[in-house]
This record gives sequence, C-alpha cells and structure tokens, in this order.
Amino acid sequence: MIHDSLANAPRYAGLGGRWAEAFRWIASLDGASSDGRVSIAGDELFATVMSYETKVPADLTQEAHRRYADLQVMLHGEEQIRFTPAGALGAGSGYHGEKDYELFAAPGEHSSLRLRPGEFIIFFPGEGHKPSLAVQAPVLVRKVVVKVGWDDDNAPHVGAPVRRDDARSLG
Repeated sequence: MIHDSLANAPRYAGLGGRWAEAFRWIASLDGASSDGRVSIAGDELFATVMSYETKVPADLTQEAHRRYADLQVMLHGEEQIRFTPAGALGAGSGYHGEKDYELFAAPGEHSSLRLRPGEFIIFFPGEGHKPSLAVQAPVLVRKVVVKVGWDDDNAPHVGAPVRRDDARSLG
C-alpha cells in the first residue's frame, strides 16, 4: 500500500510497467469528466470515475484483488479507508474472477487512512481494503479508481512484490 500526494506522483512512475501511463492519465483528467469506465490501455489499464455518498458501514468486510492493483484518487470530498496487509487477512469468502475480488471478514488488525483531494492510495493485489467510509458523517465524494493490470512485467520492482500467482485467497 502506498498513500501520498499527487504532487509526488512522478516518484511513483518509476514503479515500471503501466504506472507512468496511469499517472499521466490522472494528470490529464478533466474535473468535468462524466462518471463511468474509461479505457486507457484496454483491459490492462482502465479507470472508473465515480460520485457517491460515503457511508457508515453495516459491516467491515474488506476486499482484495488478484489481477489488478487499485490506484484510488480523491477528486472532491474525503473518505476513510480501512486497510489490512495481506498477511493479516483471515479466511476469504471465495474469489469472484469475473469482477476480480474476494471479500474477507472484518479483520482485527487494520489501519484507517483518510483520502483527501489531491491524494492517492495504491492497493496492491492481496491487500485488504474497505473504501467509501464516512470520516465523521456521510458526504458526497468524487473519486477515480484506476485498475492497473498485474503481471510480472508490471509488478513494482521494490521490496518483495506480490505476483499475480501469489495474490490468491489467503484463507
């Protein structure tokens, strides 16, 4: 997981693969863009622009992905996101390949982050996250989530990255 300011985005273009292209697309994003899916480079790099009201959760299940990393950027408003490292997730509910997600029961160990305008968070495959949470009370937010296809050519070359084959259900 990476949480930083968009002002520092050039530092992360060096992650390799499609990351530079993703950050270039974000920099060119028109604030008046319509909600919906935008193809940047086919199914390997695409974005969803969305507007919604944050919520007080009924449950704290988290999701994790296998085929894509999430690059989440707040355009307007703010939200809380809960994060759990891959090794701390419990049993999953079963992987849904068509939508690339698996849900995990509310973990005892997690961090809470605030995503504000001009900031981004990257969740790598296998990392648990629950976005869209109200900070104090529900507010309207506008956000973009860029899905960055995950493969050996695109995995960041820092630390010990999770490869597509390793980002499996941890349960």
